[in-house]
Amino acid sequence: LSNGGDLTIGGMPIEQVKQPQSDMGSVNIPGQTTNSWLNTLIFMKAWDMVIKKGDYHRFHWVVKVDPDAVFFPERLRSLLAPLTMGLGSSPLFIANCNKQFSNHDRWRTKLFGALEIFTRAAIETYALEIF
Repeated sequence: LSNGGDLTIGGMPIEQVKQPQSDMGSVNIPGQTTNSWLNTLIFMKAWDMVIKKGDYHRFHWVVKVDPDAVFFPERLRSLLAPLTMGLGSSPLFIANCNKQFSNHDRWRTKLFGALEIFTRAAIETYALEIF
């Protein structure tokens, strides 16, 4: 999936996520919790597309990788093997940030960055909440 227009990668067409350009946030503006991109809606739309397509049902894990990231699936697969429990697995995500940004920070464990990892059950749980 891409929000960069019609693309082809390796001869395969990539579906476009149609969403207006994201703005930058500011923690100085009430209600905003980041100085980074306000791109939650584009990711929610992308996850909706993943869920509707349904291919994730064939896999134990679902990985979101930024296009500018270097990713070695075999390395990740070996690290996730001890956590892979099959069809009855729990809804899990792999936390990739535990930075506390302020004393008022409610959640210390966060999900940021170029690589986000979820069990199939986590995606199914999300799907139940939004559909």
